[in-house]
Amino acid sequence: MKKLLGIVVLGLLLSLTAKADDIKEFEIEGMSIGDSLLKFYNNDEVIDRIENQPQYYKDNEYILLTFYNKTENYDGFKFHIKRDDTNYIIHMASGYKLMNFQKCNDKKNEISKQLEEIFGINSRQDGNIQKHSYDKTGNSVGIQTAFQISNGRIRVLCMDWSEKLTKEKLWNDKLTVDIYTTEFKDWLTNKAYK
Repeated sequence: MKKLLGIVVLGLLLSLTAKADDIKEFEIEGMSIGDSLLKFYNNDEVIDRIENQPQYYKDNEYILLTFYNKTENYDGFKFHIKRDDTNYIIHMASGYKLMNFQKCNDKKNEISKQLEEIFGINSRQDGNIQKHSYDKTGNSVGIQTAFQISNGRIRVLCMDWSEKLTKEKLWNDKLTVDIYTTEFKDWLTNKAYK
């Protein structure tokens, strides 16, 4: 049975167990890696997202599914599942909150400070502002802080999408809290956009 310690940081919620050694023990609004999406959404909702959501990856091992159910803590959720998995097992779960880049960066730093108290300074990996590889114009940037554990990662990310992508794709600037497996991280880094 999971013992949860709630961390509420400026309206965002990431629940963590006291023992931080398995990515499956972490939750965003009760959703964990290894859970089936069918615990949270009905089959028709999942099928609708699979059939109607655009995919932006060059590699198709995983697919992205976005749900716009707003909660007290998040404006929506994103998940990655394996393309042909009829059980819809979650390999990456994200909660996001829409906000401008500067406000996001301030909140990211506050969340990261609290996560550092749990995981320690040695597990913290701060990134610099980087251009997003999807945007070939170089006008979309992000900054992240990540915490590595044995079989996964927790990432707090701020995205500042270009005006062009905001208009064309309706992508808005946001703060995102992600939990994902090491396997998914490797795919995202080495295959997704290449």
